[in-house]
This record gives sequence, C-alpha cells and structure tokens, in this order.
Amino acid sequence: MISIEEIQNAWGWGFKNKIQEVVKMNTFGNILVRSENEIYRILPEDCSIEYVCTVDELDSCFANEEFVDSWEMKNWEIPITEILGDLPKDRVIAFKIPRVLGGQDEITNIYYANPHDYIGGMGQVASQIHDLPDGTNIELKVD
Repeated sequence: MISIEEIQNAWGWGFKNKIQEVVKMNTFGNILVRSENEIYRILPEDCSIEYVCTVDELDSCFANEEFVDSWEMKNWEIPITEILGDLPKDRVIAFKIPRVLGGQDEITNIYYANPHDYIGGMGQVASQIHDLPDGTNIELKVD
C-alpha cells in the first residue's frame, strides 16, 4: 500500500486539510483517503480528486451497487487481465497517457505500473493542470 506521506506529497495540493488516512486502494490505483471527517477519491487516470462522503457515510457508499461498480471497475479489469495477464500484487492497472490529456480508453493505453511511481507522477501532472481550461497547451515537468 502506498503511504500517507507519498499521497500527501503528490496530491496534498488538492486538499484544504492534511490527508490523515489511506482508507482503500483499488486495482487501478484509485485511492480513498480521509481528510478530517471527509472521504475523497483520488483518480490518477483522470488527474482528479472527488469528494465521496463523510466518514460516517462510507459504509452506505459501499452498500450502494452503483458506487461499488464504479469503485471496483470490474468491467475494465476483466478484459485487461485477459490480454495483459494476471495483475501482479505489487502493480496497479494504469493509463500510459491520462484520459484528461487525451489518452484513450483502449488496451494500447494500459499497462501495469508501480503504484508509487504512477500515483506520484499523476499527482505531479494533476497539480500542474488542475486549474487550466480545456484545450490549453501545456509543458509538463515531472521529477
């Protein structure tokens, strides 16, 4: 599992309060984190952060079939593993080019990534583009 410090370093810019807990991570490197009394979802493939619910509402979210389907992304995972093989335990399913930068939802844009590198790198990208209007020309800087 990726550490709170790694997530805070890569994605902390997007939170008004410090990230206090890594709640869960799915096979695509999406991470549920707690900041104060709120749960957020980090979506590296979209270079975005979404508010999910309060801490007290999290169990209700996982009782909701629509939320679970979105979280588990099973409609994606099965075809990917059929083509790329079983997902190694120390990897996440990742997009080579993030969808927000024009990456396609195609198997040619998918690979198995080290979660530390992927989540960290996408956090750096997201921090540089989150306030830009669509269509803006960009030059990314990744450490």
